[in-house]
Amino acid sequence: MLTRLTPEATDRWLEELEVVASQVAADRVARPVDHPGSRVQVLPGGEVPAGTSFIGPIAAHRGWPRTVAKLREKAEQARLSGARWLRADVLDGLWQFTPWAQWPLPAKTQELAGATRAALGQVDWLDGVVLSSGLAVGQGQFTAESFRTDDGAMGLRRLVDPVRVREVIVIPIRPDGVDVASRWVELYGAEEGWLEWALNKVGLPSAGEVLTWRPLG
Repeated sequence: MLTRLTPEATDRWLEELEVVASQVAADRVARPVDHPGSRVQVLPGGEVPAGTSFIGPIAAHRGWPRTVAKLREKAEQARLSGARWLRADVLDGLWQFTPWAQWPLPAKTQELAGATRAALGQVDWLDGVVLSSGLAVGQGQFTAESFRTDDGAMGLRRLVDPVRVREVIVIPIRPDGVDVASRWVELYGAEEGWLEWALNKVGLPSAGEVLTWRPLG
């Protein structure tokens, strides 16, 4: 019998999987993640045994409506606080378990921008929305990339040392948001250099030196 998790339980499970995946990527030691109705064995990249499968309820089509509900909730909070922009890490599976997640960045940007504007178009106190995959463990090959639509939405993919990747979609909803959108792009566009900056700030070796393996002796 398949167990369908609540949205809250799904969020907790995804967060736990990401933490364990980070540990496995760092030391290449497989670890299990247990959750009600499931047991997932997290393996180092390239070590998935033949016949492995992942089975669960088909729920990908419900991801975006749930995200919209959260965005509208946050939009109301923004109205009360006077905020003009929303920023959210979308960790409910949109970036992991949907067909959209496999699209190239330009197509992702155009689709998500259109869907977000349709969902929040009547929210006249917001200038824009920033949606992010969160700082995820990179599984497979990724390249840094940027894309801008004709109406000012921008998609970014940045590689963050040592094994992380983030995708960000910056979506101005109103004309006043277009100029501010470029500031979000400047912020996230430089994320690849944040680690080097932080290490240098405290007088430590560069990330390349820290991460380079050297045999003892």
